[in-house]
Amino acid sequence: RIEDCLETHDKISAFNMRMIIDHSTEEKTSSCAWEENVKAKTKLLHRIPSLFYHHHHRQHPSSGLESTDTTTGKQGDQDDLMPLFVPIKITSLFSPKLLECLSTIITKTEDPHRHKSESYFIEQLTKKEKQTYEQGILNIERVCEAAKKNGLSILLDAEQSHRQPAID
Repeated sequence: RIEDCLETHDKISAFNMRMIIDHSTEEKTSSCAWEENVKAKTKLLHRIPSLFYHHHHRQHPSSGLESTDTTTGKQGDQDDLMPLFVPIKITSLFSPKLLECLSTIITKTEDPHRHKSESYFIEQLTKKEKQTYEQGILNIERVCEAAKKNGLSILLDAEQSHRQPAID
């Protein structure tokens, strides 16, 4: 439970450290699973600010909009106590098979960096693959929007090397 981690967060924040909050979800192969992962990750991203605010405000109710580090007693902005980022695995939101396909297209292309647009590579996909690609991009955008709305950053957790060109 996230709530159980807050006490540990209080202790490590005394050393100018922050924690990572992760709804750990690994590779999935179905669009239904990707959708469920988007819902779970966005729900987490929406919960994080209120969890931190309520935890620290409950510890020091007179602090108003400022937060108090419960270990050092130091006053600070609520953002000082928030996690720096929340990690996501692209393959929990996007087709691993499609990432492999795109990576193959990219690596077989002579001087792939001269193609400044991803459209060059996307044009080489089948109609069904293009639809899957578009849905994957929408999934990633939904998670990123939830993070932005809640003042959090996203860390794209590395994938297997044969998928990385498509992610990069």
